[in-house]
Amino acid sequence: GSNQLLVVAVSSVFGLSGVTYNGVALTQLIVNSRASIWYLVNPPTGTHNVTVSSASLTTIAGGSISFNNVNQSTPFRSSASGGFSFTATSTANDYVVDAISNNSGSVTIGGGQTTLYNHTASGPFGFGGSFASGASPSVTMTWSGAGASVNHVVASVEPVAITGSDVLSERLRITPAGNVGIGTTTPGSLLSVGNTSGINFTSATSTFNTTGGLNITHGCFALGGTCLSAASL
Repeated sequence: GSNQLLVVAVSSVFGLSGVTYNGVALTQLIVNSRASIWYLVNPPTGTHNVTVSSASLTTIAGGSISFNNVNQSTPFRSSASGGFSFTATSTANDYVVDAISNNSGSVTIGGGQTTLYNHTASGPFGFGGSFASGASPSVTMTWSGAGASVNHVVASVEPVAITGSDVLSERLRITPAGNVGIGTTTPGSLLSVGNTSGINFTSATSTFNTTGGLNITHGCFALGGTCLSAASL
């Protein structure tokens, strides 16, 4: 895919000194003591190792996820930190990623989230990371567990902006009654043409056949570009 973004969520007992992918350093987006989110815009293609480094001997758990069609200049809409449950600003086209570290035991993921990792280390420490689809105006990422010393970070991935050429426009509508509308969303007959161009036959072999007659209520019936009056039909 194009416009890629690599996101790495990490939970640890002590702080980290860096994260790399295929030897390329990631940027730290947000950190809350023992939980952090790192990212790399336009990462190297292929399968490579993610390496997490710490200046201290520590237990580390983490997970990575890559996205396509991400805004390369501003890849994140928002980021924030808090407790077991925290809300990130987002839209329906975003994805939300989080990381959590709990110094009082295991953590349990909330509903609507997909697990990146969930690990309990001696201490005990509970580590978790997840992602979820965005929603407007926000998404709440939730974990549960014992204890009050919790580090939780949340970030919303921002997609490429939709330009005018990417916006879909309705061209034809078929109602439950079977009426077809071209240039109109409220066709009142089997075929309703609501644009100013009407129906044109430009090919020398174009034909029009009807057994039910043709009723023209607006505009005119033209032959060779000349409108015909009712008297001449």
